[in-house]
Amino acid sequence: MTISRPFAIKAVCALVVLAIGIYGVANYHADIPADVIKKKYTDAESKFITVEGIEVHYKDEGVGLPVVLLHGMSSSLHTWDGWIKDLNEWYRVVRLDIPPFGVTGPNKTGDYSIDWYDKFLTAFLDALKIDKCFVAGNSFGGRLAWEYAVRHPERVRKMILIDAARYKRSLPAPVRLARVPVLSSVMTKITPRSIVSNAVVGNYGDRSKVSDALVQRYFDLTLREGNRAGYGDWARALRHNETTSLSKLYIPVLIMWGAKDPWIPVEDAGRFKLELPDARVIVYPEAGHMPMEELPEKTAKDAYHFFRGSIQDPR
Repeated sequence: MTISRPFAIKAVCALVVLAIGIYGVANYHADIPADVIKKKYTDAESKFITVEGIEVHYKDEGVGLPVVLLHGMSSSLHTWDGWIKDLNEWYRVVRLDIPPFGVTGPNKTGDYSIDWYDKFLTAFLDALKIDKCFVAGNSFGGRLAWEYAVRHPERVRKMILIDAARYKRSLPAPVRLARVPVLSSVMTKITPRSIVSNAVVGNYGDRSKVSDALVQRYFDLTLREGNRAGYGDWARALRHNETTSLSKLYIPVLIMWGAKDPWIPVEDAGRFKLELPDARVIVYPEAGHMPMEELPEKTAKDAYHFFRGSIQDPR
């Protein structure tokens, strides 16, 4: 029996549509209500404060000069868990879930411009009565850290940049996809757990350190109601900024970098060092994109000595 060409094309198209439908059904995930996420991912140290109309999840632990910790894309304040025991004995350690991530969730206005984040962070610090502080930021949180330090040099005494975003690079696939309106809309409902798992595993230098519980936390917080839609708005607002000069930022800066970072290459650590007047670099050969999460004891020790002014300059 001879099968006509039009029939064959229709059959193939039908199979493709069927496969897409099966994939969509298999990977459909409804939003997890904010109250459910709050119950699972907060504890006795968790606090909430309303900033710019958003109920912000944060932790404020220890005493002394404040250290403000800013996490990266699709992450949360939990990424700093390993630093707390080494720092809160000496410092007041403040960390927060930055919109549209973590328990905090999205900004209802959909504004994720750097100007808005500047206003948001200023209001947050003012509410906590933090006039001067040390700041550490990873990835997008590193971008927020240096942007804030440039705009408010009187408030930031020292800064740590950990695999920080600045220089124009090819954006990670999840960000590129989220910037396409149609795909972004689909991603608010169809979110394969494997994508989240692959992103976490891929960003660790030592993949054996990635536990199922760690992946589940990232996945659950991705599904927190409003976060996926907020992520699309955030991705479309994301712009590189190499025009802001760092040459007049005279505060001491420690640049930490994972040599195995697949998203932001270690060469960027050297580019930051060349721009900043008072910077030093520590590279962790075994780490990926989030050294403070992957090597908490080692990176926390280096951060402590830097804040204390006793770190050896490896230059």
